[in-house]
Amino acid sequence: MFDVANELFDDSSEKDKMIKWIKAMPLSARTVHDRTIMLLNQIVATQMKDINAAHFFSFAVDESTDVSNLSQFSVIARYVDGDTLHEKSLAALPIKETTRGEDLFKSFIGFSKEKNVPMNKLASVCTDSAPCMVGKNRGFVALLREHEKIRILSFYCILHQEAPCAQMRGRPPGEVISLIIQVVNFIVAQALNDRQFKTLLDEVGNHYPGLLLQSNVHWLSREKVLNHFAACLSEIQAFLAMKNVEHPELADTEWLLKFYYFVDMTEHLNQLIVKVPEKKAEAKKQVQDLLARGLIKPTEKKWSSPIALVKKDGKQRFCDSPRQLEEVFQWLRQAGLKLKPTKCEPLQSQVQCLGHKVSSEGVAINPAKFEVVEQGPNLLGVRELQGFLKYYRQHVLGFATIAKLFHRLVKEEPWRRTSKEQSACDTLCHSLTAALVLRYPNLENTYILDTDSSR
Repeated sequence: MFDVANELFDDSSEKDKMIKWIKAMPLSARTVHDRTIMLLNQIVATQMKDINAAHFFSFAVDESTDVSNLSQFSVIARYVDGDTLHEKSLAALPIKETTRGEDLFKSFIGFSKEKNVPMNKLASVCTDSAPCMVGKNRGFVALLREHEKIRILSFYCILHQEAPCAQMRGRPPGEVISLIIQVVNFIVAQALNDRQFKTLLDEVGNHYPGLLLQSNVHWLSREKVLNHFAACLSEIQAFLAMKNVEHPELADTEWLLKFYYFVDMTEHLNQLIVKVPEKKAEAKKQVQDLLARGLIKPTEKKWSSPIALVKKDGKQRFCDSPRQLEEVFQWLRQAGLKLKPTKCEPLQSQVQCLGHKVSSEGVAINPAKFEVVEQGPNLLGVRELQGFLKYYRQHVLGFATIAKLFHRLVKEEPWRRTSKEQSACDTLCHSLTAALVLRYPNLENTYILDTDSSR
């Protein structure tokens, strides 16, 4: 602590006074414990005050065992305070005996009564897929609904949604994973087999030290188990043959395809799970920035839509961020241009402009112009038709070559319908009705500019 104080107050003019005051503090175990409890009570009191002031709130609950083999029932509250969405750990309730749904419910109700939690404002409960949580009759959520006599929504935590999928019986995930667990347990759970298998890996030069045991509690472990199994599959087949243990599925092509599919799937899901907290923090930061700049404003409406973050220029950005609209306004300001609101159509997927249809896909010909194209020379004179076709020449590949014969008619009046000229005109008109959509240039690519030799 003194080393930290030296660094923390290094630039302070009262550094010596601060360190002297810290040295004078009583730091006995009992004193530290009492002060920690006092600070904890103050934090919980502040949280309960905010929860009571909120219109609605939700809980995320989970039961797990700590390093001392004591079951802990953790309660996390989510609520809105002003313009800020809070997600705070509210309590970790020790469960000393069984961890049935009734035990968790009894512990939670005791805590809610002690802290005067306004249960009538509870909107939803987020849990894992354990039977003690989601059991139809005696699960924690079912007992809570029955006790409070209100409709409480129940959700799976995003970190646990994949667990029910992987535990399905009689379906591909359960069939694949159950066999892997059986083989891994045969090798790892027996000391002699474990030693012999590790020796085999060392002899063949496999860099993996061995297999990993499966944990049904932690989804992240499943990806590691499958990856190790896939990397050591040939050695596992050889070892099982040495032990006269038959598992024909390990050589079955259909089973192997399912297995490698789940290897890839769990790896990608783990990457997603690990990035969730990072993405969540970045999303909050982006929203606060947009609020501070006045691009968005708070609302109490219950409707919402999901957001997505994309990586652009090395930074996380909203894929439909209002920043793009802000950049357009800045360009207009710099150019000294003004917009007339009655002629603006914001938030459109496509617009009509100067005979073109402009959209995210590119620039295409306005479909309304196809009538003129189809009528061709019957509707326009030669010069008018030539000007019309030349205006859209960038949409026709090889326009100059096709239009060579047609351009000769400009010098001749009236129109002379020979087969060559008519064929050129028909080809141009048909090309425009099936014209190319011009894509926008990718400025990150390299381009070659051809010019003449003029100064």
